[in-house]
Amino acid sequence: MNNRIPETETLSPYHRITNRLGIALSMLCAIHCLATPFLAVSLPFLGSYFETNPWLEYLLLGSGLLFGGGITLHNYINHHHNLPVLLVVISGFSFLFIAHFFHGHWFETPIIVLGAVMVAFGLYFNHKYANSVCKTCKVPHTH
Repeated sequence: MNNRIPETETLSPYHRITNRLGIALSMLCAIHCLATPFLAVSLPFLGSYFETNPWLEYLLLGSGLLFGGGITLHNYINHHHNLPVLLVVISGFSFLFIAHFFHGHWFETPIIVLGAVMVAFGLYFNHKYANSVCKTCKVPHTH
């Protein structure tokens, strides 16, 4: 009986890919297991940093609007022409920005949750409609 592990060169392409995938997932698991205790300890401090630094929140909201809104606008103009998707994303970001004017009020959190859900759904449907148009129009698009 030969207990020798086959060399990589003799493996089929499928087995080489699954081998590499197994190694990558094992490494990812190891990194996760090492990082989780540090993240569990530091996340409360990072959360309080976000609370005391509004400019960081504005930077994150602005970059989200720049990238998420830019991608949605690009897909609206060039692919799906679905106005409700564009309006949901714009409305969601508007709610997120408006909520920061009501800091400390009881309705700040519901407005933020509503805005985040609207942005998430809008980006999901934007991606869905942009890809479905590409499949039906048979024009090669790069995403």
